[in-house]
Amino acid sequence: MWLNAAYVHNEFMSYSYADHFQFQTTAFFPRSAVHSYLQGYTEINQLDHYITGSTDVIDLSYNDSTKKFSVTTTPTLDASTTTSYKTPQFVQTAITVEEFDYVAIATGSFNVP
Repeated sequence: MWLNAAYVHNEFMSYSYADHFQFQTTAFFPRSAVHSYLQGYTEINQLDHYITGSTDVIDLSYNDSTKKFSVTTTPTLDASTTTSYKTPQFVQTAITVEEFDYVAIATGSFNVP
């Protein structure tokens, strides 16, 4: 998969693609280059501990009294298993509930609903 928009529309002002790759780049990138760029950005800005990947959100709610979001998650099942939450694989998977002040939803444009 290639990025379907020119990189200038998808780069951070404080960290350019040229900063990351150390040379001028082409306008469109393959997925691996975009992934490398985003990893570089999170490492430089020490954001790693705020981001959790390969995770399915199975419930999200807002508590008016505590003014916090409650997020229930489970690790994403690999391609060899089904992703239905009603399967035995899901029941055997650890479920985590955490509370947050803010929630950012970043599913991507090619994610399975």
